[in-house]
Amino acid sequence: MNIVRVGKGLRLLSLAASLGAVAAHAADPADADARKAQAEREARAAISRAEAAKGSEKQDSARRAAEIAARQKAEAAARANAAHPDETPREITLTLDTPFAADANQLSDDARQALMQLAKHAQSRRLVGPIRIEGHANEPGTDEYRMSVAGHRADLVRDFLAAQGVAAEQIETIASPVRTWTPPAVCDAETSRAAADTQCDNPGSSVVTVIHLLECNTP
Repeated sequence: MNIVRVGKGLRLLSLAASLGAVAAHAADPADADARKAQAEREARAAISRAEAAKGSEKQDSARRAAEIAARQKAEAAARANAAHPDETPREITLTLDTPFAADANQLSDDARQALMQLAKHAQSRRLVGPIRIEGHANEPGTDEYRMSVAGHRADLVRDFLAAQGVAAEQIETIASPVRTWTPPAVCDAETSRAAADTQCDNPGSSVVTVIHLLECNTP
């Protein structure tokens, strides 16, 4: 009886072991999939870390290159200033009043000479912004008429400067409605003043030309 029981026990143990082996074998694919997924996650994480490190290195290299370029530029400017301390450019403004007699529609000889000198300045230095020519007119009449006269005079100055070699696209003209001389109130009443009353004589007007230039501080 004991032998039989032992034999049954052995058979039961053998059966249990076989079932355990089957269960272990069935669990192996799931474990393999889990290990594979874990390996893929670790690989992706490693690639992300490598790319981040590479991007950081590029940013550091770009920053260092910018710092070197800025330092070299500053050093070059310092050397230039040391070699030519009196040639630092400064901005200057030239203003020229070109007078026009009453009812005049052409430039006088004196105005031409002054404008020729102004043109030489404009061509020998670097301009800062456009050349501004503002025409005025003090002639009697409506504002529209004075604007027309002022614009024509400004155009005369512009055309003369362009003829001297100044680029026309660097010139802008403006017809100003502002009078540079206001006649006394008595001048509006023609019958209330004598014909020889000089206080009512139109003194003429001017065209104002303004140029901004860069000039070196040379002695």
